[in-house]
Amino acid sequence: MANKQKRKTKPSPALPALDRKSVIYWIIVGILSFFFLLAPFNRGLFNGSQATFAEDIAAALMFGSGLLACLGLHMYHVRASGHKESVLQHAVWLMPLCYLISMITAASAYFSSFQTLIWVFYAVFFTAAYRLALSADGRKAMVLLFSASAYVIVLFGMMNWFGDASLWGWLNWEHLGGSKHTVYRDAVMVDANGERLTSVFQYANTYAAYLIAVILVCATTAAWSFRTVPVVLSAFLIVPSVISFLLTLSRGGFVALPIALLLTLPLLGLQRQIHALAHLLIGTAAAVAVLSPVTARGLALQKTFVPSDAAAAWLILIGAGAVGAALSWIYQRYAAPRIDRWTARFAGMRFSPLALPALGVVVGAAGIILLFGNTGFVKLLPANIAVRIENINLNQHSVLERGTFYQDALKLWSDYPVIGAGGEAWQVLYEKYQNNPYTSRQAHNFFLQTLVETGALGFLALLLLLVLVYVCFLKTYRQSDDRDRASILPLYVAATAILLHSIIDFDMSYVYVGAVVFFSLGGMLGFGRPP
Repeated sequence: MANKQKRKTKPSPALPALDRKSVIYWIIVGILSFFFLLAPFNRGLFNGSQATFAEDIAAALMFGSGLLACLGLHMYHVRASGHKESVLQHAVWLMPLCYLISMITAASAYFSSFQTLIWVFYAVFFTAAYRLALSADGRKAMVLLFSASAYVIVLFGMMNWFGDASLWGWLNWEHLGGSKHTVYRDAVMVDANGERLTSVFQYANTYAAYLIAVILVCATTAAWSFRTVPVVLSAFLIVPSVISFLLTLSRGGFVALPIALLLTLPLLGLQRQIHALAHLLIGTAAAVAVLSPVTARGLALQKTFVPSDAAAAWLILIGAGAVGAALSWIYQRYAAPRIDRWTARFAGMRFSPLALPALGVVVGAAGIILLFGNTGFVKLLPANIAVRIENINLNQHSVLERGTFYQDALKLWSDYPVIGAGGEAWQVLYEKYQNNPYTSRQAHNFFLQTLVETGALGFLALLLLLVLVYVCFLKTYRQSDDRDRASILPLYVAATAILLHSIIDFDMSYVYVGAVVFFSLGGMLGFGRPP
């Protein structure tokens, strides 16, 4: 009697990541490099629903087309080799699908179709990041892209603050009758609050949201590494980033920064929490030490540009950054190992990662008293910054105005509850629902704007995507070693900081910012390896 032997099935090999030896890998990294370094200079690709904005975004969509072609070739190779993949990696494509469905009841066919293309662009960036994040080399490349872009944007903002962003006349930022413009238009915007630094975004609040991500990424990167170059480069950038953050005069940013910090610290562990806070304090102290002369010289240089004064201002800024970087390196080289030994016993305790965040709440409460109480501390800051901090309260005009936007957005959604009113529905319809006369083409809330545009269907799809990304990410993050954690944490910080601030402003209306967020989310999901 012959016994039938069961056929042994070979286990499917692990999903291949984009290999550094692959031509497709370098083409994808090259396309991403061009995008991250060049796209911000087109006003951050703001979707302002005007022809001049649309042209820049349409040009940027070409980057997405190139990425999609490369990803198609890579995914065809993966499928042809017999590898099984998680269907969940494609969850992001539910969003452009929901926008496509919303075109049925779209308030504007043109705006709705254009917004659908933008979401396809986000989905392509998400997918590219997912593929890159499957390998340590890919995650390293992603973080380097974000960091290089941050360096360019922050230093470019300071160039405009000091009155000349032309690189000694090499660049011309406006072409009006052949005249040369040495500064980027509205990189320093003047409103009722005075001069506010906006860099490439031409909007101070969105720049503040971006800077929150940059500051926290730099602090955590310096805390994870004991190598000289990453520590020095990260610590140096903290100083101009903190100065730039304060010069935005963004009250929403001042409120969002400590919350973003509290959402970051628990993922570091007790010892690296201490290191990250130390680097943050060193950089902030160096920034505050030169804030007054940097502010005063910048304001004067915008009125009358004097090369020698600009050079002196740069020396002050670079000197402060160098001092901050040197002190951070000394701390990381000599103090951090000793602190690790002293705290080793406590770091092994179960709830130790929550100790400093809890202490941070207490310190934050003390800081609120220090800033908003009658302590006189705020008067030590430059006058323009001190006035903005003193004016933070729930009864200020901007807070009340946003409350009106949100109420009107919910009324609009109630008329298009299931599939929404299509892309850019808010700007087309808001005047029919407004409680009082105002002009605002943005709902100042990414999630409510998505609800208006795609209804409950798209809103739930967005929430499910975010839950999927964060659950898979955190599950894998807890089980990973320090090297893998360090390689992915900057992407978590960037996505979380910007999404947090987008609850109170229209940061995601900047296609560049949206691409950064979905690029980071895709990397988080790739690291999380969904089932």
